[in-house]
Amino acid sequence: MGPVKSYLNENALSLSEFALAPQQLAGLISLVNTKQLSYTVAAQELFPRLVRSPNSSILHLAQELNLLQNNDDGFIGAIIDEVIKDFPLKVEEYQNGKKGIVTMFMGEVMKRSKGKADPKAANELLLKKLTELVNR
Repeated sequence: MGPVKSYLNENALSLSEFALAPQQLAGLISLVNTKQLSYTVAAQELFPRLVRSPNSSILHLAQELNLLQNNDDGFIGAIIDEVIKDFPLKVEEYQNGKKGIVTMFMGEVMKRSKGKADPKAANELLLKKLTELVNR
């Protein structure tokens, strides 16, 4: 609701003048709830584009703008394995108790996935894989 209220206030519009149908907002919320889209990307990128093109399909627009996240463990896991392999010294630091290094790994995962990895899923899988390495 925040982005909608902000948009209406900034443009001095009433709700009855709002260009998007309730079904479109529900579709946008659904993409966030199903983790296909982050709230930030939905609010800052997709919502403004949708307002400019109110007759567009939300899913089609998200795909066209390449905004959809990927939470597939296979996709994310392969990237994490690659990052772990490429940074053996950082893995060693983690194994020696430097837990803050996880942010470096996450940054690398997001970079290599071009921002498409679902951050929550990636973080969980990364921690799982690093813990497995520590427990070997």
